Amino acid sequence: MTEKYLPTTDSGVDVYKVYVVKQRRGGSEVVKGLKTQTPFFSSAKAAFFELYRMNFSENHLVLMTKNRTVINSYRYHSTIGDRNYFDETMELKK
Repeated sequence: MTEKYLPTTDSGVDVYKVYVVKQRRGGSEVVKGLKTQTPFFSSAKAAFFELYRMNFSENHLVLMTKNRTVINSYRYHSTIGDRNYFDETMELKK
């Protein structure tokens, strides 16, 4: 049996998670198979852009968290001025 090493904030290592969330009445859910966790911002950034390029409805968001705090988000089909708007020319927060 192998044990996975998943760093935590207690270990002093930053933990980035990137995933797609589907919002619906009564709550939201993480889309299965579209979640990653890494201590490396460069890997989290690559994952964010891969998910950004996928096509989902406006009920979906891509979220990047750092140590359980949302630092970047994008709502599919959003436009400039919308709360969760993002485009590839913008910088991601570390």
